[in-house]
Amino acid sequence: MKHYGWAVPPEELRLKYSRYMELDPQGRWGSLEQYQSILDEQPHLVEWQE
Repeated sequence: MKHYGWAVPPEELRLKYSRYMELDPQGRWGSLEQYQSILDEQPHLVEWQE
């Protein structure tokens, strides 16, 4: 499955991060580390292979 979570403009990533932090500020239902990765300016992306 392809995931396009980082294929959006930076402003959308900031909004996504803010939404996650508003809904789950303690990382109770997800990983705070993963939430922080949303703001990573150089995420580790893997080229799609069929």
